[in-house]
Amino acid sequence: MARALLTVDCGNSTITCRDGAGGAWSTASAAPDFTSLADFVGADGDRDVLAVSVVPDALAATRAAFGALGLEVEVAGVERGCPLRFGYTTLDTLGADRWVGALAAHRRHGAVVTVDCGTATTVNMVTADGVFEGGAIGPGLGAIVAGMRATAPALPPAALGASPQVPG
Repeated sequence: MARALLTVDCGNSTITCRDGAGGAWSTASAAPDFTSLADFVGADGDRDVLAVSVVPDALAATRAAFGALGLEVEVAGVERGCPLRFGYTTLDTLGADRWVGALAAHRRHGAVVTVDCGTATTVNMVTADGVFEGGAIGPGLGAIVAGMRATAPALPPAALGASPQVPG
């Protein structure tokens, strides 16, 4: 029987762990609190852990936390390479977080354009025959709000969790 897989996204804002059953656990990247991780992982500890990260401090903290539970963390782009071919010319600037999402979408749908809206907004393309062509990175919603606050301080601050009033 195959071991259960836990996936971990060590992002700029959060560290999020997911299991194959749809369960999720998360903590802030800047000051991670792993005290409840053992409860999420479970007592049997028979798990494979695969992480993706472009945040070295968050990844180091994650490796240490899982290590304390007796679990080794493999990292996309380090221990696990990308099976896509690259048409992207600046591979030294390509974070594994971008190709992992594009790979998952390509495996499910074939030719794809993916959009990931997190701390940054990324758009990436994979051709039908599995060539990662790259894409673009822009600010995420939080960065846009911070930019508006810095450049237009007279405007009221954005309330990201608020319900819009219609008409606006």
